[in-house]
Amino acid sequence: MRRVDQIKFGILVLAIAIWAWGAKTHDERFMLTGIGLVIVAFALRLIPHRRDDDGL
Repeated sequence: MRRVDQIKFGILVLAIAIWAWGAKTHDERFMLTGIGLVIVAFALRLIPHRRDDDGL
């Protein structure tokens, strides 16, 4: 697994946790922050793959 994929997954898990906390406590700031982090995680998909000699 590439380092970028690990970071993307970590951001996504964090984003879902923040959004869920905001939904539970009815705090719109947390919900919007979680949604924003989900957008960042999906934007990381646009980072191009680097070709290595060993095919990873």
